[in-house]
Amino acid sequence: MGNGHHFPSPVILNDTLVVVSGLNDAGLIEGYNSETGERQWSQSTQTSMNSNHQLPSNDSVVIVPSESGLSAVSATGEVMWSDDIRLSGDIMGTDELFYIPKYNGVEARSFDGSQQWTWESDSSIYSLGGDSNTLFTKSGTSLYALDAIDGTVKWTFRTRMEPSTPPIVKNGLLIVGREDGQLTALYEDTHEEAWSIDLDSSISTPITVGESNIYAAGWSYPLHAINPEDGSINWTFDPSYQTVSPVSETDGTAYMSSDMGVLFARNSDDGRPKWSFEMGSASWAPPLLREEQIYATSDDGGIYNLIQPD
Repeated sequence: MGNGHHFPSPVILNDTLVVVSGLNDAGLIEGYNSETGERQWSQSTQTSMNSNHQLPSNDSVVIVPSESGLSAVSATGEVMWSDDIRLSGDIMGTDELFYIPKYNGVEARSFDGSQQWTWESDSSIYSLGGDSNTLFTKSGTSLYALDAIDGTVKWTFRTRMEPSTPPIVKNGLLIVGREDGQLTALYEDTHEEAWSIDLDSSISTPITVGESNIYAAGWSYPLHAINPEDGSINWTFDPSYQTVSPVSETDGTAYMSSDMGVLFARNSDDGRPKWSFEMGSASWAPPLLREEQIYATSDDGGIYNLIQPD
């Protein structure tokens, strides 16, 4: 299944599992029956796909980026609209809108493609983070907080921090992973530092949020489960120099895949192993968790549907 090199997590639209993959300008968008795994449709994108960030979606479409712009693809594989807009980084989505990093700012759109607002900057925007209330981004020498609804600037903060992944928000804290290995938490309203810890290596995997942890990792160094309140490390997981994907967490279990083709399930409270599953080929995307189902993809074109154990 697929042409390999899966990067984004799959998306489910109306019981159709939509998988985006691609390598060497030979991309594919495919739709599978989420219950049986039967392929229902496929279309070429003529582009590489090299992002493990979650693709924005709502009940009707998933937004697929490519070197030629954006496409909104439905559960039946129909392209509802497309735009040749130039992207400078990974798009970010909420329930109502998605946000486009550009070479001169940020643009917000509805899932029907209509523009909601734009914000202009003097330099390129490479990453966006936040939630349905506030977006956070670095432009030039400043960190910006933008209103997610209308694009107005809430605050700006001059800083030497260089975010290496999109910032996240947890319990009123803005948490930024940095090129120098520092993980720093700022109070969202005052942008004063709450805590900072050194993880010894650049944080290259998108930070994710769990019930009581935030998860951070980088190339070939351990996954850290961190208490967002004070920055203390709850537990670490070192899968023998394997690079792990961003973490997906549900019901007390943290799931992550690896470049050695192993899907790991760990207890989110203390990191104890629950189980692992050999996929046989590298997997860069975090698994998709849907009710009791787990969907994972691998570089050799594999798509796996597992049932979460009780």
